[in-house]
Amino acid sequence: MVIKSAFSINKETALSAAHIKANFSFAYADAFVVASALSHQGCILTGDPEIQAVEDQAEIQWRIPAASYYNYILVTPAPLR
Repeated sequence: MVIKSAFSINKETALSAAHIKANFSFAYADAFVVASALSHQGCILTGDPEIQAVEDQAEIQWRIPAASYYNYILVTPAPLR
């Protein structure tokens, strides 16, 4: 089963992602995942070891990567709007 949901990024989340990108050696997309998790009080489900750098700031559930790339799932307490 694949569940997908999209949500818009507001200026505050974009600036937060830029701040995260500037302070950690993340790809910009990774920074958006973290910023979105923080703004939506969500949990990141990932196997990407780089994300460990923000473990004290964002809730992370670790999983074994299924392939040679890392993907992310953002789980939020309520539906995204």
